[in-house]
Amino acid sequence: MSNKKFMTTILIVVIALSSLLVFAGCSKQAADDVSTNKSGDGKYAKKFTYTINSMYAGQQKDGNRLYDYISKKFNIELEIRPINWGDWNEKVRIWVASGDMPEILRSDVQASTHSEFINWAKQGIFRELPDELLSKYPNLKRLNEELISDEYVKVDGKRYAWLASIQKADYNNVSQMMFYYRKDWAKKVGIYHENNEYTFEEMKAMAKAFVEEDVSGTGKTIGIGGIGWAFPWFAGIYQVDPKWEGYIYKDGQYVWGPGEPEMVEGIKETKEWYESGILWKDQPIAQNNDAGNKFVSGELGIYFNNWTSYTLSEEIIKPFEAANPGLEAEDTIAPMFVKGPKGTPQEGKVLGIQGSDYWSATMFRSDMSDEKLARWLEVYDWLASEEGRNYVHYGIKGEDWKYDDAGNVVPLWPEKEDGTLQGPSDVKADWAGVVNDSPKWEFENPGYSEYTRKLVAEVYDRLRQDDVYLKPTGKEEYKINFFSGPMKNKYGTFTQKVNDKITELIVSSSADEIEKDWKDFVESMRPKVQKVVDELNENLQ
Repeated sequence: MSNKKFMTTILIVVIALSSLLVFAGCSKQAADDVSTNKSGDGKYAKKFTYTINSMYAGQQKDGNRLYDYISKKFNIELEIRPINWGDWNEKVRIWVASGDMPEILRSDVQASTHSEFINWAKQGIFRELPDELLSKYPNLKRLNEELISDEYVKVDGKRYAWLASIQKADYNNVSQMMFYYRKDWAKKVGIYHENNEYTFEEMKAMAKAFVEEDVSGTGKTIGIGGIGWAFPWFAGIYQVDPKWEGYIYKDGQYVWGPGEPEMVEGIKETKEWYESGILWKDQPIAQNNDAGNKFVSGELGIYFNNWTSYTLSEEIIKPFEAANPGLEAEDTIAPMFVKGPKGTPQEGKVLGIQGSDYWSATMFRSDMSDEKLARWLEVYDWLASEEGRNYVHYGIKGEDWKYDDAGNVVPLWPEKEDGTLQGPSDVKADWAGVVNDSPKWEFENPGYSEYTRKLVAEVYDRLRQDDVYLKPTGKEEYKINFFSGPMKNKYGTFTQKVNDKITELIVSSSADEIEKDWKDFVESMRPKVQKVVDELNENLQ
């Protein structure tokens, strides 16, 4: 329904009834709910209802005190559309293509999806968020100014996305994507270092020994596995060729990383892991959490994941201890700092990954009114304040926490049997994290065991040292990833095609033929790839 037809319809109704009616518009243009705020400070007399996509949708409204507090404080309601990590991007595409996009769209705008984002922005689907608008919200302005990426995600110099800062600048924006391992098994096979640092070759030898000696005692011990989304690159490719993905700047020009000679060596390494049996045989077809389940059950010895404190505590340590009575995480599980392979530039250096300085993006539908957008930005600004952070992290003041005489937060959470504190489960909302992510909370969260907090802090500290080889994500990478040109917008980075082809070759190609098969694939991609490479060299040099 066009705006002209819509307003014509409203005019007819007004003339016919001679009264002011609240109207609901068509599905593509949701109207504002104008009920009165009965809590009554007058500032938010008009009530707004927003559509938004969010994880764990069923847990975020009914009986959720944080939701109730924000709803009353700002006189808003949310209509939440469910997403999960597996269907997030696809649902976003469907909503945008069908014209049924939620008013607040949370999306994963990365290099592989940036061309879509640019096309949608140029079609006028999103509202612009200019500097003068953000300047009205001091906490949002502060967070935005921390970002390097913000300038590069803009489209034709205009900001269409609010980027959620990970707030890790003090830690070089290091990611916690790495291996953890069974240190008790390492001791059994005689390959253990107290500092948890290993050469690439030692890690492979350890995995081999785990399998050959069946350390788990199950008859089906697995050496190495990883979360599904990280395959195939976590299994040998990244270690041999940290800069393999997408387009890179090399020897004074832009090239396609998968087409470079180092990539072939990385793929051959992955193939060798697979054929030798140190890599889990089902890894090429595994779903995201399958390998993690093997680690928890006591079958897998070395596991790659993005080890946030939540992942470590709730998805690994707690279920591991429950599944393995008599085994304590402190005696069995530790981070594994792996050094680069011999003969590579990263030899002898602990490998790390520098992540983006943001973790998600939020866009606002172009037909959202100024008043309605302003209300939501006030919600965000409050969430980014000290008061908002305390609500998100600790719960309700006076019920879940208090200040001591020195002004420090003291949680009032009940103690669990394991000695940790039970945080309130009814004050969680993942959309609140778009302004509220901070590594400091991972070190301080009293809901996690002391060992969990200790490990996460140690990892952050170790990976920001000078002897770490970081796969970089900085200005040069943002410049490439978010460059907007006809060819790059059309073709993107070919990441999914690359991953699919590598997986196919790992499973079906012979060790003797895999190099030739990969080079044939690269040549088949070259006509399209070269158009993007030429465009980058013409515009970014």
